[in-house]
Amino acid sequence: MIARLMAHGRDAGSTERRSAHQPALIRRLELSPAWCASWVKGGVVLVALCICVLFPGFFSLPPIDRDESRFAQASRQMAESRDYVVPRVQDRPRLNKPPLIYWLQAGVARVITRGDLSRDAIWMYRVPGALCMIATVLLTWRLGCSMFDARVGWLGAALLAVCPLVVFDAHQARADQLLLTTVVASQFCLWRVLRLRAGSEKSWWLRNLWTAALWACVGLGVLGKGPITPLVVGLTIVAFCVMRRDWMLLQRVRWYLGVIIVVGMVAPWVLSVTHSVGWGVYWRTIYDETIGRSTQAKEGHFGPPGYHLLLLVVLFFPGSLLTGLAVTGAWKRGAERVGSWWRWRWVGKSAELFLLAWVVPAWLVFELVLTKLPHYTMPLYPALALLTARTALASSKNAVAAIQGVWARRGFVAWGVVGVVIVTGVPAAAAWWLARSTSDVSPLPGFGVAFAGFVLAGAATWYALRARPLRAYVLSGAALLVTYAVLLQILLPTNNDMRLSPRIAGVLNQGSNVFRACAAVGYQEDSLVFLTRGRIERIDAKDAAAWVRANPDGMLVVRKGDEVGEVAWPGSAEFSGFNYARSRREVVLIRSRDASVPLLRTHTDDDLKATPH
Repeated sequence: MIARLMAHGRDAGSTERRSAHQPALIRRLELSPAWCASWVKGGVVLVALCICVLFPGFFSLPPIDRDESRFAQASRQMAESRDYVVPRVQDRPRLNKPPLIYWLQAGVARVITRGDLSRDAIWMYRVPGALCMIATVLLTWRLGCSMFDARVGWLGAALLAVCPLVVFDAHQARADQLLLTTVVASQFCLWRVLRLRAGSEKSWWLRNLWTAALWACVGLGVLGKGPITPLVVGLTIVAFCVMRRDWMLLQRVRWYLGVIIVVGMVAPWVLSVTHSVGWGVYWRTIYDETIGRSTQAKEGHFGPPGYHLLLLVVLFFPGSLLTGLAVTGAWKRGAERVGSWWRWRWVGKSAELFLLAWVVPAWLVFELVLTKLPHYTMPLYPALALLTARTALASSKNAVAAIQGVWARRGFVAWGVVGVVIVTGVPAAAAWWLARSTSDVSPLPGFGVAFAGFVLAGAATWYALRARPLRAYVLSGAALLVTYAVLLQILLPTNNDMRLSPRIAGVLNQGSNVFRACAAVGYQEDSLVFLTRGRIERIDAKDAAAWVRANPDGMLVVRKGDEVGEVAWPGSAEFSGFNYARSRREVVLIRSRDASVPLLRTHTDDDLKATPH
């Protein structure tokens, strides 16, 4: 297929050069709308593309960050205890996220292990997110087919599938891919409701069907990750009505029916959880996760306004090549105002207006919220992908003039620099790190893919400057696929320096150690909780001596240099590595009063030695 795209670039060029008013600047895909709209052809290729970016590292990467470990551990405990009301991590309720993702993860783990959760693994809890990613890509494709040419839908879905933010997030057992799916599904239903015209019995039934589906998807979004789905959908409806000056659209979506459906879906769980933990505890949690995150930066996740806009160039690569032109072009096409300034309304393209209503108000909200994380704007990426694909496939005089502008070319150079950093700098740095920390794994694949990425990124930038964005997308997308394969499958999973928690857990779970009590002081990462199946206790340094006296054969995990009281330690194991959750290097000790039980000393070069101490 890539060869067909490249070949068509030459064919389309010779055709367009024969036209005096359409310079050969923007190339069309050599894929027919029928191919792109076909489930058997276009749909299968999109699913295959998703599998290509999901498979590397899906089974081999350890728990990636704190959130993934917390989600997976809460789902595991839910499946083990069969308490499907209150998610818990060890003995603490985890109510800051609704239960739907825990239900899905617990169900998948039980099915895969056939009820024997002692055989589970972190990848099992990633399966719901991976399936949600595939569903999101397919929904984006069908939405684009409904709004524009089928080729726009297919290209937009492909750009979404390979962008770093979606790929990285889909490798984690979190709720964000479920949120993305519910947002896209809700917006798909909303678009179908808005484009139906009244006047026939068939349209009445269809409108009721799509309206019920819309609010059911919103309800699932609330159960998946709280208020984000209704926030995005509500802002889209209001913004679209304001731009059209047509408040009958608000009545058409039957918001009152939406309130009934969403409350009916969410209320049973809310009542059950408040009955278990109390109204005060639950509402304090809700306040902290909504108002609290909006008015102050939680857990140090602060960013100034413009934070998400700057990250967009990296996280939406390679689609970010034309995203700025796509948004401004859609605004110009949609903002055909009529009437005097106090009675204006936009009468431009409905599809572009809908996508702008999806992106602009929600983006402003995320920029103004004080707590910022890179994935917060991910529910807006499908709309940006479709706008970008629409611009990439345009061949009008205005589109050609826009892509030839000086500022556009400067943006293409910046995009090329970002691409070189992603597909060359990242794998080269990971290979260098692997060479320094792990002696039994060759870093050559990393350096090889870095060189290939440099060549492909350079060629993609050259084509972008020559106003051939589709060739640039093909080459940069190919570079990303190779980078994902080597980075996620080889470089990161085999780097012992980053596997601090798995190496510590390997000792705690070794042989008879699995029956001994264990606790952590200082180094209290959630990945260690998951890898020890919730067995490890988290205690303060002042309580360490008392814990050791109460557990004379126990094992204590402590950061080197932390004071844990006057205790004799006949046995000890030492680990050093990079704690990426805190972005710092740490030396961690496992201490034991029982010298008869051997412990291991593990260096970053993977040497294992007995260490009487």
